[in-house]
Amino acid sequence: ERIIEAARHNNKIGIFTSSGDEPKRIAEALLNDGLADFNAYICEDLGSPTEKITACSLDEVRQKTFSPLNIMILIIPPPLTGGGKGEGGEKGFQINAIFGLPDSAFSHSAGLITKEEIRAITLAKLRLKDNGILWDIGAGSGSVAIEAGRIAKNGKAYAIEKNAERIDLIKKNIKRFGVTNVDIIHGKAPDILNDLRSPDSVFIGGSSGRLKAILEVCCKRLNTNGRIVINAITLDTLKSATDSLKWLGMPFDVISVNIARSKDIADSIFFEAQNPVYIISGVKNG
Repeated sequence: ERIIEAARHNNKIGIFTSSGDEPKRIAEALLNDGLADFNAYICEDLGSPTEKITACSLDEVRQKTFSPLNIMILIIPPPLTGGGKGEGGEKGFQINAIFGLPDSAFSHSAGLITKEEIRAITLAKLRLKDNGILWDIGAGSGSVAIEAGRIAKNGKAYAIEKNAERIDLIKKNIKRFGVTNVDIIHGKAPDILNDLRSPDSVFIGGSSGRLKAILEVCCKRLNTNGRIVINAITLDTLKSATDSLKWLGMPFDVISVNIARSKDIADSIFFEAQNPVYIISGVKNG
């Protein structure tokens, strides 16, 4: 389990094994957990006349037995085409980044994803604890819940989504990142929230017009000193969120985030503005 956890967050791992069968067992465990992208290097009897280094896939490793004196090195190779790590699609993103993964690392529908810059600020505002509980309401692609699960390794994130097609995307993204502490909850908030563990942090990315009712339940269930973060792209949602938090007596602050991304035009760099996002952060003091 410790090796699998390390493999989820690193592109290069060295393992001191204790038997000739252990590389086979490790390869089997990684493949069963969906971590098939590693190349394996088994270094046998180093410094002796029988020294040997074998380079092979995990699938090949699980079919072999090695010398009891061996070291296993696991490496994910960089993408073969275009761009640097972090922008290369499913096998090219930097899996050992702490948070703020590129949008291209996630499967999503029609751009329905909390964009990476906004996601990074949102995760910072959530003040996640290592063993904390997060509710991600209106999870969409599950990007916030998945990143939260990677940060709060001893905690739990609930990805709450009503749309069945997006549930399939969340499942795909969870498998891609190999996170085991993200649970998918298919249903509508606030009704679906009753049986979940009380949260330390709540992120609301979508509310389907039920924001006040959702906030009422979240505020009641939120643990002391817990935080609620709401992302709004319209002034109507911003007003609804702030009015509801005032009504609930929850202190809050709001930031307006304006992102512009560079774009090459005629050998010059221009900036293309993105829609502003309002990030509302509330805290439960008692």
